[in-house]
Amino acid sequence: MLVATFIFSVVAALAASTVAYWAWVDRPRYAWGVKYKWARDPNSGEKEQTATVQALGSAVADSVEVRVTGGSSEKRSQMSAQSEPIVLEANRPADSAESFYLEIYWRSRHPLLRREHGQRIDLRTLKYERWRWTKLRTRKQLEKLPVQCRGHWSEEARKPVARIPRAL
Repeated sequence: MLVATFIFSVVAALAASTVAYWAWVDRPRYAWGVKYKWARDPNSGEKEQTATVQALGSAVADSVEVRVTGGSSEKRSQMSAQSEPIVLEANRPADSAESFYLEIYWRSRHPLLRREHGQRIDLRTLKYERWRWTKLRTRKQLEKLPVQCRGHWSEEARKPVARIPRAL
């Protein structure tokens, strides 16, 4: 009887760890495709600059906002890999030495861990940065949930924002 109980508990522990592992592996992932294109109009000689952002991951992002520094922005309530890409006019100042960013903000859909995320790419140097929350404070309402209130941009070593292939 003791041997059977021991074998059953080992099998149950292995099954639980396998289920937890597959839940972690199969979790939704956020990925964004960015395509920055500029060309001169042969007739007028004006520089035409566009930035295209497409969701590539398996997750559905809520409250998506894409904006270009000093330029236009667009908001969507939800965005997934099946959604149409966002196309923005990106008028990069030619004489300015400042960074020229394309910023993507979104919220995760997890019912308990609803978080705000941000990624941006410098369109001049192609450096990637990610928004990192540095301080939490508790809300003084009915529930005592931590609220993200302060953060900063930090440079990413890996490239979390992928490029859209030329075929798209």
